[in-house]
Amino acid sequence: MNIEGTSTAQWVLMDFGDVVVHVFRSDIRDHYGLEKLWRDARRVRPPTGAPATKVAPRRPVRSRTVRIRRQG
Repeated sequence: MNIEGTSTAQWVLMDFGDVVVHVFRSDIRDHYGLEKLWRDARRVRPPTGAPATKVAPRRPVRSRTVRIRRQG
C-alpha cells in the first residue's frame, strides 16, 4: 500500500495493509532498539507451505502531504 524511506535507505517501512515491514541499516536498528519496545509482544511464525487462495480486498490508498523544512 505504501513504502517510505527509500531515499536514504536507513529505515525503510513497507505497509502491506495487515502487515508492516521495517528494514533497517544495522546502526539505525541499534539506535531505535525496537526489540526492547516490542519485547512483550507474542512471536508468530509465518505459515509454511502453499499460499492461501483467498485474497483480502485491497484497501484504498490515502495520499499524503509531506512538508520539508529547509535550513539556512
